[in-house]
Amino acid sequence: MERRFIVLFILLLCVLLDVNKCSGNIQALTVDGEDRRNEGQIAITFDDAPKGGVTDVILNTLRKHNVPAAFFVLGKNLENTEDKKILERMYEQKHFVGSHTMGHTNLAKIRITEVQKEVEEVEKLFYSLTRTYPQLIRAPFQAMDDKARDYLGAKRYIIIGHSVDGQDSQYVHTNHFMQHLQNFLPGVNEKMPRPEAKKGGILLLHDRRWTADNLEGAIIYLRQAGYKLVPLSEMLSPSDKKQLFESYRCSEVDVNNILYSTCRQLQADYNWTKEWRYTHHNSQEVQTEQPPTQDNAEVLAEVQRMRVLLDVLKEQVQHEVDQRKGSLNDIEDLLKKGEEDLMKQTKRVGVEVMERMDGFEDQVDSTLKLAKEAQLEKDLKLLDEFELVSKRLSKIEEYKGEVLDKVKVLTRENEFLIKRTQMLTYAVISFAVLLSLFILTRLPLGKGREKKVLS
Repeated sequence: MERRFIVLFILLLCVLLDVNKCSGNIQALTVDGEDRRNEGQIAITFDDAPKGGVTDVILNTLRKHNVPAAFFVLGKNLENTEDKKILERMYEQKHFVGSHTMGHTNLAKIRITEVQKEVEEVEKLFYSLTRTYPQLIRAPFQAMDDKARDYLGAKRYIIIGHSVDGQDSQYVHTNHFMQHLQNFLPGVNEKMPRPEAKKGGILLLHDRRWTADNLEGAIIYLRQAGYKLVPLSEMLSPSDKKQLFESYRCSEVDVNNILYSTCRQLQADYNWTKEWRYTHHNSQEVQTEQPPTQDNAEVLAEVQRMRVLLDVLKEQVQHEVDQRKGSLNDIEDLLKKGEEDLMKQTKRVGVEVMERMDGFEDQVDSTLKLAKEAQLEKDLKLLDEFELVSKRLSKIEEYKGEVLDKVKVLTRENEFLIKRTQMLTYAVISFAVLLSLFILTRLPLGKGREKKVLS
């Protein structure tokens, strides 16, 4: 009885604190497909989806050759209706869809609060479309620190890595692309051309135009090389498949649900008799669950029964949380719609203001242009008048010079005339004196005359 109470107490603490942490394995492990049991099998995955005009080509090629795949979606690429329809098409064609964060940020270089924002913003977008949350995730650049890994583990994410990188994130020529596949994925029965080569696993590709153009050739080569192209679920352990099946609530999914095809794919692999997960973490295989022993069989039986009860309780709580999240999402949708309407109105008003400002600037420019032209015309007139006055002044200066020359000539002539006049005056006076003297000397003097003369 004491042992039962201890078990009940421990399980109660698990419920109050965090059920995931009681499993003894908080830190999520990465599924990279590098397991010998996966030799001869290839799971094709695409990062950075969706992209209009590119993802449709990839989906058409996959449907043409009946090839399953997995797409890891960027939240920033789900902002328009066309991309959301592409996401729905991924589910309809039975492809697995996971998160690639919101903005393709390196999770190893940001704080845990920013990691949470990158992950949860994508979850909101997924929930608005599928009424469920993504359970698969691939970190951008395959990079994350222990805090990010613990956070994803607590949210029960299955982290997907890769075995072979297609090296197609940047432009690659068709010949180089195919040569790369042949080097790193030789035929199943071929010798390894290099140590890094694989015999199967998870192939990493990207949602790019050149990848879409080369995908059909890659599919044909891989099948001719003896590989079986399988869904990503084949790379998961039975416990991972069970987790996906339960997280998608496949038992409640009907034909009209967007997850119907995905759940059918999982249901085909619904075999969880072995609760083991083998994966590569720090280059070692980690066994996450231990087989039961005879010594603690009674305790484990009680724990198993309590786990069933806890699962039921957790299912009820999760259902209630989902309903409340749905209401919150409706409110968020209304707020987002109001924000979008406000942004549209603000943008429209901004455009009108800019148009009016442009018209005002045009008016100001035309006014300034007219004023400049008028001022220029006025200045030209003044310049013409100034030139005319200058010419007249020049002529006046010329006339002045001529007048001065004439004045000088007249002055000299006047001086000459004055001198001649003075000389004539002197001559006349001299002649008069001489004449008087002559007359006086010639006249005879008498008494009567002397008296007259004297008088």
